[in-house]
Amino acid sequence: MNPGFRVLKKLDGRWVAAGMIVAYFGVIAVAVLVFHGTLHSVCNDLGVPGKKLLFGDFRDVARGVDRFMASDDRWSADSIAYSVSAFNYPKWWLGAGYLGLSVKTCDAFSIGMILLFYLSSFYVLGPLTWVEGIMAGLVFISPNIMTGIQRANGDLLIFSMMSAVLALRRSVPLATLIMTFAALLKIYPAASLVVLMRAPWRKNLFWLIAAVTVLAIDVLTSAAEYRSIADNTNYTNNFAFGSTPALVTLHGDNFSSPQEYDEYMVIGDLVLLAVMGLSFWVRPVLEIKPEGERAAYAFQLGAALYLGTFALGSNHDYRTVVLIFCLPLLFALFRETGKIRRWASAALMLIILYSCWRYMTGLTQVEFVYLKQIVAWAILALLSGILSSTFTWSRQLETR
Repeated sequence: MNPGFRVLKKLDGRWVAAGMIVAYFGVIAVAVLVFHGTLHSVCNDLGVPGKKLLFGDFRDVARGVDRFMASDDRWSADSIAYSVSAFNYPKWWLGAGYLGLSVKTCDAFSIGMILLFYLSSFYVLGPLTWVEGIMAGLVFISPNIMTGIQRANGDLLIFSMMSAVLALRRSVPLATLIMTFAALLKIYPAASLVVLMRAPWRKNLFWLIAAVTVLAIDVLTSAAEYRSIADNTNYTNNFAFGSTPALVTLHGDNFSSPQEYDEYMVIGDLVLLAVMGLSFWVRPVLEIKPEGERAAYAFQLGAALYLGTFALGSNHDYRTVVLIFCLPLLFALFRETGKIRRWASAALMLIILYSCWRYMTGLTQVEFVYLKQIVAWAILALLSGILSSTFTWSRQLETR
């Protein structure tokens, strides 16, 4: 065997993925510094629909935090309402002001959050082959992920918190605390609590009930706030996934009221349940060895987050960052044989395809929207079946 090939074969694929990320940012740097393009225009050319201001999403949070910290009565209803109007997240983000977040420190916080995201991602992935590194790298440099980077979106922080859950999975109280706090920041991480139903789920039941109780109280006492967040969500269909974008497109994007959109979300969620039910019925058989426990747990986190946020209706595509949690198990199953390999192979290819969809600028608008939504639903079906199989494995372990 060629010595160079032997070195390549032993190379941890995470270095390959990191190299692809560095090369991507290198291209942007050359385009801006050498060819004098604007960062916003270069990003758009790369399929990244970012905001004109770098780190725009987190800058909005910082603007709201500045309002909050300047208030004489910070936690009053009026102060909170005025502060959160600067962004579209729950009020708990305002607590970042006590950590030093402000418009002046926004860039430093954003860069720190992005670096933490990359470190968390490489931890989640674990050792990779160089081929797996290339596949992971394609996801990292995809327009979906890079849009979240360009905007410094809060989903990056949620991802890092979920990676901490993976690291602390042996300590159920700490893991549950982190999942609950993440769900207070953005409601969709509540779906991650499904991992508490794995073996030994009876011992985890108390923590599951406690977390659900806390989140229920928060939702009930902040109903108006969550209604406002839902009403102000941009129901875009060409950069979104979920139970409603296809219906939104069919409807013509013209809703007379938020309540009318809610009706379509109910229809979409019913279809979602039907797809999940069918996927559970035809799921593949999954046998996981003890050394695969970490990958299975990571997959359960990622798949649950994807399914949970899918049910919320419309989500910007950068939230597909949660699918990185699914990659370690899919890579492992790709090396298996039979039906589970076919499911894993299809899921891997579709995740990469969906992540990079905005590179396919030659499609017509109809092809771009509808084919993209078919891919998103296909990913949901595949992940549902594999997720169901991982919990079947968990229950079998508990009964031994």
